[in-house]
Amino acid sequence: MTTSTKKARITVFKRTSRSNSLPPTGKAPTPSSSPSRSQSAEPRPSADSNILPNILPIVPPDLQQELSCYEKDDKGRFIVTDPTHQSQLLSLTHQYHHEGQEPTKFRVDQIATWPTIQDDNKTILDKCEVCARTQIKKGDHWFKMKPVPRPLPEWPFMKVQLDDLGPRYNKYHCLLLIDVLYGYVISLPLSHTPTYDDVIHLLKETHLIYGIFPSLVKSDKASYFVKANSELSSLPYAPIWEWSSASQSVGMIERTIKEFNKKIRRYLGHLSIITLDQWISTIRFTTSEINSYPQLQAQGLSPRDLIFRHPAQHPITYQPTKLRISYDNIDAIWRSHRNKSRQATCNRVSVRNDNLSVGDYVYVLKDPFCQASLSLQ
Repeated sequence: MTTSTKKARITVFKRTSRSNSLPPTGKAPTPSSSPSRSQSAEPRPSADSNILPNILPIVPPDLQQELSCYEKDDKGRFIVTDPTHQSQLLSLTHQYHHEGQEPTKFRVDQIATWPTIQDDNKTILDKCEVCARTQIKKGDHWFKMKPVPRPLPEWPFMKVQLDDLGPRYNKYHCLLLIDVLYGYVISLPLSHTPTYDDVIHLLKETHLIYGIFPSLVKSDKASYFVKANSELSSLPYAPIWEWSSASQSVGMIERTIKEFNKKIRRYLGHLSIITLDQWISTIRFTTSEINSYPQLQAQGLSPRDLIFRHPAQHPITYQPTKLRISYDNIDAIWRSHRNKSRQATCNRVSVRNDNLSVGDYVYVLKDPFCQASLSLQ
């Protein structure tokens, strides 16, 4: 049915009983003194005609009428052959919410199909200026805070990391306490699964030998760590416990644990059965090697040098090692090395490199709120 006025012509489609009927768009054509063919009165679509499903209510009536002339596949989708109609469908669908390639193709795929829909969809999205101005890639920090590493502790053993290596040979374990500042390792080899008493004993060991009880402890939520935290919570010097829900990924700590595991496999990998004495000796050798490992980026300093404030004997000649640097500056040297390493870990995000060709359009950042489009010449 067609309703006419002097100012505008509005074509109203009567809704049928079919569930896939399309609601009217509510847009009136621009009035003209000489109505064109598209503005002439159109017959009401019957219930048997090809009416576009109610998926894209933004499709103009003239495009709806042209789509209804196409044949349908076995899924009831229009087989669109005209490139103009294909481009219009993809553009209208993408402009609806400016979604990505997969959602846009999914929405069009519900009502229409053609062989090159995947490539055409990518072409349409690549030309969208709105999306190009706000496109986010790996390494972008425009829409989120840049990661900042935590400050280093003020003194050794102020913050420590606890972890358990095991079971090895189905019964041997090793509790590790790693100082977050220097990376110094204290180990406790065990012939059984760790208990909360073992955890508390290891924490007290730092106070008995080095005179410092940890203020902040980080570990996973193993039952013996949770129980140790509960037992220590009533003490005046109880540490603050910080839980991690995944494998350790804090740079130096993770590398230390991996190196510890690698050295254990190197010593014991060829043995099918070992004794407790062999396990204890292996843990002691490994701990000593980890603590004496020189860091070239820190001018050859090792965790042992930082704790004892004096170089160790040479591992081959057993002669006193000559002072390479002034030990008055080792704290500044080590902190500079650790801060650079932690900052590099935060910034180590892969960034995709786009190959540019002559004639490509690129967006050049002028300021955080203004972008300009230039043609690459």
